[in-house]
Amino acid sequence: MSLLADAAPAPYAAELAVACAAARAAGAILLRYAAQSVRYGFKRSRDRGREVVSEADLAADEAIRTAILAAFPADGWLSEEHPDDAARLTRARVWIVDPLDGTREFLSAVPEYAVSIALAEDGVPVVGAVYNPARDVLVAVGAGRAPAPEGAGLGLDLATRLADTFVLVGRGEWHWGGLPRAAGAVVTDRHGRPLRFNRSDPLVDGCLAGNAALHQEALAIWQRSGWERGG
Repeated sequence: MSLLADAAPAPYAAELAVACAAARAAGAILLRYAAQSVRYGFKRSRDRGREVVSEADLAADEAIRTAILAAFPADGWLSEEHPDDAARLTRARVWIVDPLDGTREFLSAVPEYAVSIALAEDGVPVVGAVYNPARDVLVAVGAGRAPAPEGAGLGLDLATRLADTFVLVGRGEWHWGGLPRAAGAVVTDRHGRPLRFNRSDPLVDGCLAGNAALHQEALAIWQRSGWERGG
């Protein structure tokens, strides 16, 4: 199943097509590994000390990198599983990838993991593709594109009060933010500042996303909590 918008305006149609194809190809690799015993170990993490990594992560990462840089060799690259290269900071466009978002779930045979691919231009996300191969669900969007008619997953909640919604709370990951913004959400850090990508430190300083009314309420609650003064 694909929740993909209609034909994209230039210049991102080619980028979106490549991202979707790469996400599906990486997903096929993950499914092959899921059917067998997978070797895994631990790596140093940017923000959590150490983190589990498997041979499936690395194989999917290499497939995505090969496909995308073959199509767009001048672009920069930032991946969860590839050594960071400061040369990306000199590029206007950078691909931001997590080849297996949810490694622990993958290793536990929990079907809640995904391939995440985004393209940022001048610090702003312009293409995003997230593919869950276990459920064969692809959510993808490019700048200026409306969600597909069947793409309810990309719709923006029209509620005006947090009390009338479900609130998702999690880590402010360095590769997060592209799809909510493309769906029309207001996406900022915990201080209310717009998220910028392809920075020397790729970690974001928290993340708040929602329609304008919900975002404003969530930001006000956060600022009143007193935690804001902690950073």
